[in-house]
Amino acid sequence: MIESIEGIITRKTEDRIFIKTASGLGFSVFFLKRNLGRVGEGEIKEIPVHFRVKEDGMELYGFISEKEKSAFRILVGISSIGPKTAMSILDHYSLDEIRQIAHNEDIDSLSLIPGIGKKTASRIILELAGKLVIKDEDLKLGNEFETAKEGLLGMGFEKDYIERKLSALMTASPDLKAAEIIKKVLKDG
Repeated sequence: MIESIEGIITRKTEDRIFIKTASGLGFSVFFLKRNLGRVGEGEIKEIPVHFRVKEDGMELYGFISEKEKSAFRILVGISSIGPKTAMSILDHYSLDEIRQIAHNEDIDSLSLIPGIGKKTASRIILELAGKLVIKDEDLKLGNEFETAKEGLLGMGFEKDYIERKLSALMTASPDLKAAEIIKKVLKDG
């Protein structure tokens, strides 16, 4: 099975990159749209890939990291989620965000992705529950976030609400100071 391809990125389209290996073979690889800016034409890269064989041909799906590839494989392992839908999910959310969505059973966020309705979103979340386990250490907050959490609890906000908000903020802006964190939560809240 093909696990990665190393070569020169010869061109890019809106959803693919084309790689020419040192041996002269050229490969068309479906690629996450949000990662297209992270590879340049003429650049030599090793791209982790998922190789898929189907009735009418073969396809390669490429990623920036093994972590992304693993997330893709978990998603395509869910009944009725094909590679295109899995790529669409990964284009919208990082693996950590997907973990949070599954942990919080956030059907609304998942159903924002074109082609995924609430029924499909809830099935995805149900099937992800055992596959994308969030470890306790993943949920621990830094000192500034702990300080902000204590302040927000003192203001009367519910613990679950605060943890959801802080987790999202920590992913988006991990270097915020406690006062900035509280302001952002109050502004959204």
